Amino acid sequence: MSFALLFPGQGSHRPGMCREIFEVSAAARDVFSRASAALGRDTAALCFSGNAESLSSTAVAQPALFTAETAVLAALREAGIPDAACVAGHSLGEFSALHAAGSLGLEDGVRLVAERGRLMDEAGNGTRGGMAAVIGRSCAEIGAAITRAGLDGALWVANVNSDDQVVVSGSLDAVERFIAFSEGNGAKKVVRLRVAGAFHSPLMAGASAVFERVLDGVPFSDPSVPVVSNVLGSQVKSGAGVRAALRPHMTSPVRWAESVRCMAAAGVKAYVEVGPGTVLSGLVKKIDPKAVVSSVGRPGDVDRAARMLSDFR
Repeated sequence: MSFALLFPGQGSHRPGMCREIFEVSAAARDVFSRASAALGRDTAALCFSGNAESLSSTAVAQPALFTAETAVLAALREAGIPDAACVAGHSLGEFSALHAAGSLGLEDGVRLVAERGRLMDEAGNGTRGGMAAVIGRSCAEIGAAITRAGLDGALWVANVNSDDQVVVSGSLDAVERFIAFSEGNGAKKVVRLRVAGAFHSPLMAGASAVFERVLDGVPFSDPSVPVVSNVLGSQVKSGAGVRAALRPHMTSPVRWAESVRCMAAAGVKAYVEVGPGTVLSGLVKKIDPKAVVSSVGRPGDVDRAARMLSDFR
């Protein structure tokens, strides 16, 4: 039996995230210190001293969440967890997963996600886009609904989180029109997301083009374990493959349901969500009800996860 490490994306962040682990783990504090030196600003202050409003900025949230997740990872390794069979992250979380697999260095990673956050923030301000989660409809049904609503070319599927949870992304007008259309056409629930742009859609194309050039200056090693790519929904095993999969990362949909099925097909039976929240743990259970899941955001979680994973040694 094997296990995977999972890293959540933007939306899981919250003020004070992972503070308790920072206070008890020397390895976690070292991650924050190194990230702060790389960015030239106090990452602990970003995570612990800010409020929800200050963390709502994409430019702030992304490096803060990457630092918090890699700090929790360091605390888990300090506790002696065994090596995972593979790793995966949802959207931004994929960069934490790449660090966990040894493909992306800590300092390079935090600088990269800070630039990613800045570019996405600027793009969001320039395009006035938004996103909405639709519960109770499949990806195919959502695609057909976009066409019936007359929104082709203005709204796109951005995340396929599970068989019946899909996120759409596009212009604010298109999102609002789709919400109204879906509520009158049988969707169980439609929720407008609190994000500052049309992420994972063609409206990020300008930011994506700049980000691709940034990627060219970042070294990526061959991962020590396979990384399941958001873009592909399949494993990536080389540094060159990592770089290629990241190029369309901002504009391509997050294939999370496909990613979980890929891990299950490879023999993964247990999943540890590393960082604040339990969003990915919940999605995994919807996709693979027999899976064993655990989330780690507090010191007690570290000990519990270490005990659970002792069977994998």
